[in-house]
Amino acid sequence: MNFHKALIVSLCLGSLADANLPQRFPSHNYVLTNFNVDQNYIHNSEFQRFVQQNEQKYRRIFSASMQRANLIVPTIKDQLIERGLSPMFFYISLVESSLKPWAVSRSKATGLWQFKRGAGTDQKLTMNQVVDERYDPIRSTQAAM
Repeated sequence: MNFHKALIVSLCLGSLADANLPQRFPSHNYVLTNFNVDQNYIHNSEFQRFVQQNEQKYRRIFSASMQRANLIVPTIKDQLIERGLSPMFFYISLVESSLKPWAVSRSKATGLWQFKRGAGTDQKLTMNQVVDERYDPIRSTQAAM
């Protein structure tokens, strides 16, 4: 997973007229803390350049993902709470698949959590001609945790 991509999505893609990210993203302390990242990373020139170059693209992806979130997030959130995991774990799925249970990557990773066939087998997901649990939001989320 691209770390910069994860952070930009997690920071909720606010408006970015300049490179002053701490003011543009007031939630940055919370996000960075939950990802166990040094607070000064927000000032990293490479990260700031990435945000400037990709803001519009990820804003569109984030907007479409949030529309799907109404269906997916309650299920994921309940499972996270049951396992005692941070709600920030949800953002991994947002970054990996844009919350599309039907997502398929170029490398053939599938579902919300982008499991490849071998990883799905390792996590005891059923994959055969009838069913592929990598596409199942509940089963794949259980496996991701």
